[in-house]
Amino acid sequence: MNFSDEYATTYDRFGQSVFSEQMAAQVLRRLESQGWGPAPYPGRRVLDLACGTGTAALIFATAGCNVV
Repeated sequence: MNFSDEYATTYDRFGQSVFSEQMAAQVLRRLESQGWGPAPYPGRRVLDLACGTGTAALIFATAGCNVV
């Protein structure tokens, strides 16, 4: 197990993945208010920087976005 794997467990244990879920939902609501319309968003591109364990990236992907 490397440092990233070890930290991922800590990251999730302290609720950071829950924060990521909440932020992703907020971002999607904001984008809808800016004209993206309701999900799915095929072809829309999202860049997820400092993505932690990837929780937000999975939410964006589930919404149909192309995630980097």
